[in-house]
Parts: sequence; structure tokens; C-alpha cells
Amino acid sequence: MANREIAALKAHIAAHSLAPTAPLAENRAATEKRRAMKPRADLTVERLALNGAAADRLAFPDSADDRVVLHYHGGGYILGSATSHRAFGAELAWATRSTVFMSDYRLAPEHPFPAAYDDAVASYRALLERGIAPGNIVLSGDSAGGGLALATAMTARERGWPQPASLILLSPWIDLACEGDTWRSHAALEPGTRDRLLRMTALYAGATLPKDWRLSPLFGDLTGLPPMLIMAGTDEGFVGESVALYGQAKAAGLEASLEIWPDMIHVWPTWPDHLTAAKQAIGRVADFIRDHAAPR
Repeated sequence: MANREIAALKAHIAAHSLAPTAPLAENRAATEKRRAMKPRADLTVERLALNGAAADRLAFPDSADDRVVLHYHGGGYILGSATSHRAFGAELAWATRSTVFMSDYRLAPEHPFPAAYDDAVASYRALLERGIAPGNIVLSGDSAGGGLALATAMTARERGWPQPASLILLSPWIDLACEGDTWRSHAALEPGTRDRLLRMTALYAGATLPKDWRLSPLFGDLTGLPPMLIMAGTDEGFVGESVALYGQAKAAGLEASLEIWPDMIHVWPTWPDHLTAAKQAIGRVADFIRDHAAPR
């Protein structure tokens, strides 16, 4: 079942993908089209700004206002949106009975670094200023968004802000130099992916060295961060970064869980309409969030 679903998803992605050299506007439109999924019924979507940073608030009638997830979408800092990842956000809100804020941070190259990072940090600060207890806030992200979630928690520590209850990092892109060993060992599984990512790095980072921890939090100090759940698939080049992060988190004395799912591709949990494993992964995320939420 899993292999058939993965094969069908890969075919769907290929059918709605353009060459990296195609105009960026066309690639963005293709991303929205291939991720167009119907979210659950009774979902309420509210467009708002969190300290000036755009976001969508997703909630169901029984979603708790005092328990929230702030999710940063993936897309290599140049693609994707709160809309493209809405079905995933809705599934997460449903599974956790939380209110989910989907960050719509600014994209490069129109808005290069530190725009996305600044928006990510501003969004978290806005939730604290709304009076939401930090123990009831979860920072979550997939791919590039995983890097933003981790960098935001590190920035909160640096600025003396309270930490969120937990971090959910789904196939996080946390080394924008893409130097991990699995980029070589997985080259046949993801042909051309590393080169495409390095082009995205150039568009977002510009002249900033990609090992700046605000860009690549794998190279930052993890001391004092909250419990984190790291999830990656065996069939993605990003898996090495997840393994490395887990090792560093444990060395820093953090509570960290690493789950490597067999046969899964990059950010598979964000495809709940296509994969049974995506809904299972979201269920696992929901369990982790409940286990680490502050008592009400």
C-alpha cells in the first residue's frame, strides 16, 4: 500500500512540476497547483498579521484558543505559501484540537535574507504578546520551514524570551550548504535536488555565508531549547541533517526524538490527501504535542 501511494504521489508531483529554469512565477503557480488539496469541512480561515508578518489562522469549532501551533511552510524560501500547505495545517489542527497559525513569510528573491527569518521571529513574538502561554505554543516547520522554526527558538533564547512547549521539525532543511553525507548517498534517489537547493540558497542568502546559524541552525547552539520531534524519510537527502541534529540535541542535553520512516520521501507528512503514512505521521505529531503541552 505505502509503495503504491508513494509512486502515485511522485507521479502527481512530476506531472505538476516545471524545470527549475522556468520563470519563478510559473514555478510558484505550479507549486500551488500540485499542492491544491481540499481541507476538512468546518474549517475557519482568517487572514491576519502577526507583528506585521502575514499568516492564516486555521481553526475548527472545537479548536482550543489557548493551545496553538505556529507552522512555517517549506519551499526553499522561494516557493510555497500558507495556502499551498492549508490541507496539512487543517489536518494538524484537527488532530491536535489546536488553533494553527500558518505563517506566510516573505519569499526570496524579492525579499532575501533576513526577511523570512524576521517574519518567523516576529510571528512567535506576536503570539506571546497576545497573552498565549509559551507552554501552550508549538513551533513547527517542514523543510525550509523547519529551519525557521529551529532558528526562531534559538533567537528566543538569545533575546531572553520564553521557549515554546516543543518543536516539530519535518524533514528540516537546516544546512543551506547541503554538505551532509546523505546528499551523496541519496543522489540517485533525488537526482538534481542538491543543485536545485543550492540555487535556492543563493537566491535567499545572497552574500551571507550559508553557515550563519540564522540560515543554517544545524551550526548553532542548541542549549536551552525545548523538546523536539524530528521526522525524516529514508528516501530523502535531507535525512542526514536530521540525524546530525538529533545527535547535537542529545549532546546538548535536550529531550529529542528522531523518527526515520522507511520508504518515505521529503516532507511526506504534508501530503495527507495522498498518503496514509502522512495521516499516521500527523497523528504521531499530535501525540508529541499533547505529551509536551502545559497543563490547562
